[in-house]
Amino acid sequence: MKIKRYLEYIKESKSWDDLSNRIINFLDEYAVLNPNWDSEYDDEYDKFASPDAAQMKYCVELLSKGEKPSRCWSEWGSGGYKPYTSKEGRAEHDLLVKNVYEIINK
Repeated sequence: MKIKRYLEYIKESKSWDDLSNRIINFLDEYAVLNPNWDSEYDDEYDKFASPDAAQMKYCVELLSKGEKPSRCWSEWGSGGYKPYTSKEGRAEHDLLVKNVYEIINK
């Protein structure tokens, strides 16, 4: 791999790692958890009460492997995030989804 392309790859990978960490922090703070989820028996995607949060988790898994997600179907208004009235949470959610789509559309 040529040096210039390698440096671009490193920069891109770092930004993807940063984005996946931001999504993880967002999910930890705002995602509604499934009260019946058992980490010993249940799938990681069943952890969330909303498919929207599971979709964000899907993006984290791909980005952390250096792969582009094909989609990021998550809406703040779905009821999967709390508190629903959080302006900061909604702004962070919308920015994260936008950042994922910027990667998808590259």
